[in-house]
Amino acid sequence: ATYQMGMPVEMKKLIVNSGNFHRQTTNHLAVQDEEDARQLEKESRLPDQAIPRKIWQVCWETPTPRVVQAYTNTWKTLNDEYVHTICNTEQAEGIVKEFYPELLKVFRGLSPAARQDF
Repeated sequence: ATYQMGMPVEMKKLIVNSGNFHRQTTNHLAVQDEEDARQLEKESRLPDQAIPRKIWQVCWETPTPRVVQAYTNTWKTLNDEYVHTICNTEQAEGIVKEFYPELLKVFRGLSPAARQDF
């Protein structure tokens, strides 16, 4: 991997392009508009930092099991200043396909447990 200021270029590309993920994956744009406004207000109160305040989570089961949702809710509560994104199987594969097409075959060959850490 090519590194730029200590971060792989691929990771930097993913971080830069992830900001629009919610809007691309929701059918509820009014809700997303409210979330965007809330997030901008929160970010305006926080000091600048190089790493975006985002929590990414993947859940392979649809609908999301109650125990997973309970953990997710604690992360949201304890990290209110972060944007939390939960991806389902199709969304996670779509991210790999878009940003890392050369790794899609490897991703598809992994077990769900191994994909969690991909």
